[in-house]
Amino acid sequence: MAAPAQPPMGGPPQDFGPPGPISTGEVRILYLLVQIQHGLGRMEEAIGSLKAATDSHNEEIKRLIERTIKAETTLASVDKTVDRHHADLDGLGTRHNKDVSEVKNDLNDLGRKLEIRLNETAQRIENGMNLMGRRLEEQIREPDRIAHTVASFGKFALALIAGGGLMELFRILITHHW
Repeated sequence: MAAPAQPPMGGPPQDFGPPGPISTGEVRILYLLVQIQHGLGRMEEAIGSLKAATDSHNEEIKRLIERTIKAETTLASVDKTVDRHHADLDGLGTRHNKDVSEVKNDLNDLGRKLEIRLNETAQRIENGMNLMGRRLEEQIREPDRIAHTVASFGKFALALIAGGGLMELFRILITHHW
């Protein structure tokens, strides 16, 4: 006779179950139990897969959190740098505007000084021209001086023409003060 079948490990003992034939209802129940057990096995596999996926996702979330913290730290540093550059640019603009204003004021002052000096110079030139005009009028009005000048030039011309040379020219110049 064949050896009685050994129950699987951890299974029910051999004398488990009804002593007689199994009814159809019991077969259905047994089938449902096998289906439930099979479903539970698949659930265990699914739970294992879900656990592995959850662990993987947790690691990914952890890496993302670390990257986010690093990005936030870097972003804070970038924000500080941008704020500092913004303040530097504002200061540079303010200094530039101040410098431009100073140059404008300096140019205006220089323009005023130049205008004053030009007016003073023009006044001196005008006064000098007026003085020269008065002197010229005086010289023109003095016929004696004109006659003396004409005579001196005449003597000079005659001395040159007569060939008296330079000695005669010096004598005329010495004796007649121009």
